[in-house]
Amino acid sequence: MKATQIDRRITKVKWDGGKVTIAYMVLRAPGDDDDPDTYRLTSGDPPKKRFIEALHALDLDVGIACDIPESHLNNWIASVTPRGVSFSWKDGIMGAVITALKTLADSHGPLVINTPHKPEKPYSVGDVDGERYCLQAGTVEKLRAIIDRALEYLDGDREQLRLFAAQEKAAAPGKGKKKGGAA
Repeated sequence: MKATQIDRRITKVKWDGGKVTIAYMVLRAPGDDDDPDTYRLTSGDPPKKRFIEALHALDLDVGIACDIPESHLNNWIASVTPRGVSFSWKDGIMGAVITALKTLADSHGPLVINTPHKPEKPYSVGDVDGERYCLQAGTVEKLRAIIDRALEYLDGDREQLRLFAAQEKAAAPGKGKKKGGAA
């Protein structure tokens, strides 16, 4: 039986510039064993541009989560590259930790940042104070876009390599001919 989008919950998305890693669980039907099946895909197939853009759209959100002063956010954005998100699911409520790399002037390696875990809404009904510890609405939308891109990737929507690029280039008009027009 093929899993539908509703059956799958993404638990991790990572793009390191060379490989995509997506972890997810497939929920079982009600009445079945309560534990979901878990899967992890690591692939060298490049993702579509919109997959990478969805991750990079979190740069400001990482700065806000790290309490970077508003006056410094533009410099922050220029030096931070979001690389992944770890998702949690409790009673249907999504939570997330964003991982990013920040370049440092006097270091060969980047600073690895993991934002604090935050849910999209309070886990407890009526927890008014808990709302201040939740993800901002705009961040939730961006995270949902990443989930959508990850599901598309799992379903095979990836950047396609051109297998016959050399043949196409040789067959293009004006290509592959010797002087004098002879092929």
